[in-house]
Amino acid sequence: MIGTIRLAAIGGAALLLGACAGSLQTARDTAPAGSAFDQALHAGYVQLAESEWHEGDLGDTGAFAERAIASTKGRVLPEALSARSLPAGAVDDLTAARGSLMAALDAGARDRIADQAARAQVMFDCWMQEQEENNQPPDIARCRGGFEDAMARVAAAMKPPEEPQPVVQKAPEPEPKPAPVQAVPANATFVVYFDLDSTELSDHALEVITKAVKTAREIGDAKVVVTGHTDTSGSSSYNEALAERRAQAVAARLMTRGIPADAIRIGSSGERQPVFRTGDGVKEAGNRRAYIDVGR
Repeated sequence: MIGTIRLAAIGGAALLLGACAGSLQTARDTAPAGSAFDQALHAGYVQLAESEWHEGDLGDTGAFAERAIASTKGRVLPEALSARSLPAGAVDDLTAARGSLMAALDAGARDRIADQAARAQVMFDCWMQEQEENNQPPDIARCRGGFEDAMARVAAAMKPPEEPQPVVQKAPEPEPKPAPVQAVPANATFVVYFDLDSTELSDHALEVITKAVKTAREIGDAKVVVTGHTDTSGSSSYNEALAERRAQAVAARLMTRGIPADAIRIGSSGERQPVFRTGDGVKEAGNRRAYIDVGR
């Protein structure tokens, strides 16, 4: 009887593995059609499915593969919060993020800035999946950072031209209330993204660095590790040096904001640790990044 149960379990696992592999291959082979947004969405979901496959997460491999397939047949919306078992502390942020994303999509972001609108949706679903697992803070920060970066670009593209505003006499400002005392974090990870073959820090990157500096000051006597990464669109030796220059650019900005040089350590992973696994010579915005790890 025990042997029969074991054989059934092995058979069930094999069936699950085969089903997930089949869904992933179908997603790869399904020719994306429709709008530029739908095609970008298909590519993003295939990348997420492949990433989960390499991590051995068969359930999410199948889920993302099915979303890739569905994107070739009709409109696919960002994943609903009810689809995941989320930790209570993450629900408010994810609810607000999905609301902002849906508002942008409904306002025409799919047509006006298709690539970044699709990336925002894919990285939101990535954030949801990692937040449900809730055991890999760097991966949660990576997905959230990718979503926020894409949404910043969407917001900039969707922003209407500014009109001159009439001068209005302001009423006296009320006395400020004391700020509530907040718990000091033990450590935190921040993600900065770069354009192709660049070490320039965008406005959004500077905002992320500002948050990292604020956290370091709250911790007090914090240690900061900056690690640069690249995509595969270049030789491995060139990418190793480019990743280090990206880390140096972030570290230099941290120092100008008051973080002591002896508190900062710089590292380079080149193209060796991609977020999205691709072939050699592939330009992938999600892999062009630097992590800022802040802790005691």
